[in-house]
Amino acid sequence: MTLILATASCAASADRAWAQDGGIALPDVPSAEAPVVTGAPADEGEPSWRDAFPLQFRVGSVFAANGYRNPEVPLDDPGPDESARLDFRILGHPMLNDRVGLLTNLRLRTQFSEGETYDVGNDTSLDVQELALTARATDWLDVDIGRINVRNGVATGFNPTDWFKVDSLVTADSFDVVDRREDRLGTFVIQSILHNESGVLQTGFRPEIEGHGEDWTSDHDVIGLGLDRTNPRSAFYAKYAPSTGQNLAVSVSTLLEREQPGIGFEASRALSDELVVFAEYFGQWRRDLAGEANARGDLNTDVAQRLGSAGGRSFQSQLALGSTWSLPFWAVGNEDIALTAEYHFNQAGLSSSELDAWFDAGEDGDAGPGELWATRGLAGTRQEPLTQHQLFFRFAWTDVTENVDLGAIAFVSPQDGSALVETTLDAYVFTDGHIRLSGFVAAGPDDSVYGSQAGDVGARLTLSYSF
Repeated sequence: MTLILATASCAASADRAWAQDGGIALPDVPSAEAPVVTGAPADEGEPSWRDAFPLQFRVGSVFAANGYRNPEVPLDDPGPDESARLDFRILGHPMLNDRVGLLTNLRLRTQFSEGETYDVGNDTSLDVQELALTARATDWLDVDIGRINVRNGVATGFNPTDWFKVDSLVTADSFDVVDRREDRLGTFVIQSILHNESGVLQTGFRPEIEGHGEDWTSDHDVIGLGLDRTNPRSAFYAKYAPSTGQNLAVSVSTLLEREQPGIGFEASRALSDELVVFAEYFGQWRRDLAGEANARGDLNTDVAQRLGSAGGRSFQSQLALGSTWSLPFWAVGNEDIALTAEYHFNQAGLSSSELDAWFDAGEDGDAGPGELWATRGLAGTRQEPLTQHQLFFRFAWTDVTENVDLGAIAFVSPQDGSALVETTLDAYVFTDGHIRLSGFVAAGPDDSVYGSQAGDVGARLTLSYSF
């Protein structure tokens, strides 16, 4: 198995995709020259429709069934028992000329939910996940403008340095961070990527965009772009990844967001053919989860203080440490099996005593269920752990049988022993077809992180075909 030192990629252009993720660049390998053929020239044939439309089209559907418990703190509407979604995607990066390309990732989706009357206007959306002009200004400078999914991070269960993940999800078909990072709304940015033999320097600016209800920039109706979600405030960002060699990848980054500046780093190293270790850190001047809920008006000040809120902003650290081990040949033969283990720290999350206070506030009536769940919901919106400490595990078996992969992930709270486990089976059929069957279960005491969530079991069937 080939070990990869960075797990995400940026879609600005194929040959620099690794740059935004702190990965290791592969050397330029010239393509082999075509052999000289004598005799009659080959028949070039008729132009195909691909010449006119150099994009990929994908149709798909998702069927979901969920089971719910009665949580310790009641939740009025946990969600539908059954739902279905139909998708049509257009994606690719066609070149408009020899230097300018159009990055495209569009999805038209419509949702059907049990117990709800279907309405085209309310249940159909066009997600402009990416749409940007990309230009190679010189051989060493690229410039992009538009909505781009700017990804960062080397961990696979939680990415502190993934600056623009907040409020970017419009659908969630998996608990897997890797899947969610690929299937979200991009951010409108203007950025440049300077690259040479010494390293890669990425700089950019995210402008603030306000949405106004009926405005197409917001989530209004079918074509609402949700730019007010992905561009809530202006920010400058920069990331530098020097060329280090020796199976080592490092990068340093900064996010200069209004009132919330931050700094981070990523590092990964292959210690052997089978073992990679990695670390990811981000520190930011921000509010903790309870303080943010209070500032938004979702939680009263007294309860917010019991949940650890300091009231204002302070420097908060987040950390992900882990390793991936590809099982050696002597253990599994030619099978491609990998195990990942990670530790996550979120200073802005709830400690054990603060989580207990969350339950106490619900039982004592000091805060309504809506207030308390809005506070927990912030962790989901921000895509970060609810509590200060979290463990993550991943099992991946590629080609269990031909064109069939098996995987499993687990989030474990060391504070109370609760866990959420999700398994997936992926089958690739008919050359361009994909079938995924997945299921999850959340288990633990009623007053634990995962034992208290309303959805405790569920299954999904995802079908897609690309052409």
